[in-house]
Amino acid sequence: ASTFVVTGSELNELIDAGGPASFLVKGAFDVARMLELRSRELRETDPAAADQMLERAAGIMWTQVEADGFSRLGNLLSCADWYLESGRPDEAERVYELTIDKFSKSASVSDEQLDQARIGLATSFDRQLDFGRSRPLWLDLLSRNTRSTTVRRGAARSFGGWLELDADGNVVEVTGSGDYDKALELWAELFKGTRANLKYHELYWESKLYSIYAYYLQSNEKPESANLARQVLDNLKQIQ
Repeated sequence: ASTFVVTGSELNELIDAGGPASFLVKGAFDVARMLELRSRELRETDPAAADQMLERAAGIMWTQVEADGFSRLGNLLSCADWYLESGRPDEAERVYELTIDKFSKSASVSDEQLDQARIGLATSFDRQLDFGRSRPLWLDLLSRNTRSTTVRRGAARSFGGWLELDADGNVVEVTGSGDYDKALELWAELFKGTRANLKYHELYWESKLYSIYAYYLQSNEKPESANLARQVLDNLKQIQ
C-alpha cells in the first residue's frame, strides 16, 4: 500500500523558499484531506495508526491555514478538531484559541459558528483535566444553547465526570468539576429527550450511567445520593 511521505515541515520549507503560495495552499489542503480520509479507513482496524495519521493531517492543515493567512474558519476548525480527536488536546487548545481570537470580531462569522470553536476549546480543557478553565466556557455555552444536545452532553460530562479506559484496559474515574447537581439536571433533560422506544440509543444509556456516577460521587458529601444511585440502577435492571 502506498503511503504519504510529505510532512508539514517539508511544506514549510517550500514556503520559505518562495514556492507559489496558491499551489502550496491547495496542495497542503489536499494532502491533509487525503490523510484524514485514510485515518477514517484505519479507525476500526488500527486505532493507534489512525490517530497518528490524523495528527499528521492536522499538522499539514496547520501549514495550510498559516500559508493562507488564517483566512478560513472551516479549515482552522478542521485542524483543531483533528488534533483533539487524535489525542493532542494541547495542540487543539492552541488552534481553537487562535480561531476564537481571529474571528471573534468578524462581522461575517456568527456566534453559532464561533461556538463550535468554544465547544472544542472547552473539550480540550476537559481532556487535560483542566476543569477550572472549561467550567466557565460550558456555562457560557449553556446560556446560549439551551437545547443543544452537544453542549448539554459536554457540560454534563465536565461537571459530573465520566469513566474511561487507560492503555491497559483499566477503568479510570474522572470526577469532573464537581458540579453534580447541575450535571444531574442536564442528564435528566437529555434522558427526557430520548423516547422510550429509543432505549437502545447511546444517549439513553449514557444519561442513566452518568447519573448513577454523579450520584455516587456526590454521596461523599450527600450520603442520601447513594440511595438515589441505587434507585436508578435498579430501574435499569428492570428494562428488558
